[in-house]
Amino acid sequence: MRRNRVTTASPDIEIVVLAAGLSRRMGEANKLLLEIDGEPLVRRAVRRYRACAERVIVVLGHEADRVREALSGLDVRCVVNPDYQEGRQSTARAGFQAAAMDGEAVMLALADQPLLEEADIALLIDGFMHSGRDKIFIPYFQGARGNPVIFPASLARDIKADRQVPGCRKFIDAHPELVHRFEVPNNHFMTDIDTPEEAQLFGAMPQ
Repeated sequence: MRRNRVTTASPDIEIVVLAAGLSRRMGEANKLLLEIDGEPLVRRAVRRYRACAERVIVVLGHEADRVREALSGLDVRCVVNPDYQEGRQSTARAGFQAAAMDGEAVMLALADQPLLEEADIALLIDGFMHSGRDKIFIPYFQGARGNPVIFPASLARDIKADRQVPGCRKFIDAHPELVHRFEVPNNHFMTDIDTPEEAQLFGAMPQ
């Protein structure tokens, strides 16, 4: 039986993956369904997150049925944000509302980061687990902020109860005392796909 968990201590972290966007800058294509090496971008991302945590929630919206089908066979929970057209903040809030928040932390993640590997995710989780586990944990590379972001469960519960928007720059900038900047060794956390030109760089092809 293949488990191949990357994390050593198997911390109980829920991962919420945002996969509801309209992909407006991509034109007619849904960027999450573009294939890299024969695998849809969204499945590639979610599979990596699932390798690092037992509980993964994927928040769907735009073309929800097609994205759900792309995730077929993965042991994850899918929920739909009916207000996905309002943007990422709405989807992040929906993800937090769906999370149980009864473990160590909640990770808020994106589904369009082609360079992010299991080892990168595990590095971030390990850093959080050794940091005191009491602050929002954000990856930085050469001064640039990246994703995913980890929230201690206690703070995540407060955000959920107040119906605030987790992970949004406005909330984080307003509470610098709650933030731990974690320096990472590469740009995997900062790189995503938004345009056809960026998709071409990674050889991402429509299905």
